[in-house]
Amino acid sequence: MLSVVLFHLDVDLFPGGFLGVDIFFVISGYLISNVIFNEIAYRRFSIANFYERRIRRLFPALFLVLFVTAIIAYWLLMPFDLRNYFSQLTATTLFSANMLFWHQGGYFDVAAIEKPLLHMWSLAVEEQFYVLYPVILVALYKWAKRYIPAVVAILAVSSFAGAVWASYVWPTSAFYLAPFRAWELFAGCLLALYGHRQHEPSMPVRNGMALAGIGLVLYSVTGIDENTVFPGAGALMPVLGTVLLIYAGTGHNKTWVAHITTWRPAVILGLLSYSLYLWHWPIIVFLRYYLIRPFTPAEQLAVFLLSLLLAWVSWRYVERPFRGKSGLFTRKQVFTLAGIVMAVLIGFGTLGYLTNGMYKTLPAQAEKIIATLQTPRPLQRTVSDSPLILDQNDSVIDLGGTTESPIYLVWGDSHASALSPALTWQGVSGRMIVRYGCPPLLDVNIFRGRVTDGKCAAHNAKVMRYLEDNPGISAVFLVARWGVYSNTEVYNSGRSKPLPLSANGGAENKAVFAAALNETLNQLRQRKVRVMMASSIPDGLGRWQRSGNH
Repeated sequence: MLSVVLFHLDVDLFPGGFLGVDIFFVISGYLISNVIFNEIAYRRFSIANFYERRIRRLFPALFLVLFVTAIIAYWLLMPFDLRNYFSQLTATTLFSANMLFWHQGGYFDVAAIEKPLLHMWSLAVEEQFYVLYPVILVALYKWAKRYIPAVVAILAVSSFAGAVWASYVWPTSAFYLAPFRAWELFAGCLLALYGHRQHEPSMPVRNGMALAGIGLVLYSVTGIDENTVFPGAGALMPVLGTVLLIYAGTGHNKTWVAHITTWRPAVILGLLSYSLYLWHWPIIVFLRYYLIRPFTPAEQLAVFLLSLLLAWVSWRYVERPFRGKSGLFTRKQVFTLAGIVMAVLIGFGTLGYLTNGMYKTLPAQAEKIIATLQTPRPLQRTVSDSPLILDQNDSVIDLGGTTESPIYLVWGDSHASALSPALTWQGVSGRMIVRYGCPPLLDVNIFRGRVTDGKCAAHNAKVMRYLEDNPGISAVFLVARWGVYSNTEVYNSGRSKPLPLSANGGAENKAVFAAALNETLNQLRQRKVRVMMASSIPDGLGRWQRSGNH
């Protein structure tokens, strides 16, 4: 889980850190299948025992996190975000969070940073898998024991094939839904089936397998990013790497990787992994929600250490006391208490959702602004036949709901579209001209490497000619993601591809930006146009700022 935490903290070293969940699925499938196979073989397995262990293992720390986050969410979140949190709370308690987030959008989208329980999707997938998996194994063991490996292999291959296909056709479904993730758990199950082998590979072979496994895992978490088509074939490397590592480590003599994994700090981190996973994401979400900016390196470290501290407290005083048959409460009490707490959380979450965040109110002025933002605004009309449109990246929209000649212009990139509700007035005729990824600056282009298509400069020249042909426009709003164009380092810190105004980027880019801005302002002033530059919308969301396709 360490790679997941570092990925969520925007540590550049691990752009594929989210693959830690896929690695965990394989380990989970292996460990739990080993227990199930052994108990079935010795006729000790029961569904009641299995789910009692699952409840003792998962529920105590999970319930604690849910109660704590509910308190913080009520104190911190805006009413509409609080209402969304309550829906997440209910879905998480029902182990259907993946279904909720699948319905809402992608894991890498902008809104992801506003979902304190987004990480619970993986827990939902795992538990949905374990609802049916033990029952299937028991039935196969009773009536078709010899076909267990074949059936599990067929299920794994079918799930993988479905994931590869859905990654292109239904990418969000492929990411969130259990049928497309099951193959990763089945990979661990198959490994458990063949784990008790008679002829153990030699140590050199096992060390080579361990080296290959660690190489695949490290390449995955450092070389794959959210732009990779995923989780079909893109998840194959970390899954295969994990399988090789586990297989190499199941012999009588330890491989060099096994020696590393038994190192005391690694063991402690493994013990804390579940609680660390539960705590880290709500901390990140709530702090970013409060700060509305990226973490500084010092804050990244502080969040990581706080997550570790809470994970240790949770493991030591919440997880451990409930573990095993000798843990707190009898089986009947465990099931009863689990049912009561789930009912309370579901009721609380449902009530909070239905009452729009428990009727939470804000100061009158804030309520007025929110009401304005949430009010439908039928004041815009797309002009699809405008000669200003070069291609699908251009957008021309009439503002104000009138057919009169415009008296103001909103000119910019995609951030202009985002701010258009605030720059639209009923009955006041205006026009918005947007080209995605292009700043409203004359004589500049966007370079990808040392190549440009020249369309930014062509588009902006057309806009300037439009101003010449419409002398009634007396005000121009320049809106763009200024930090991207004035400082490519700012953009790169969010893991997006740089969009420099100079083929050489860096310091030269700043000079190009300054010269282009001066030229643009001078030409606008010569036309007696009042110019207003709108600041960018909050841009502290790092990698979550992309719309994504996962």
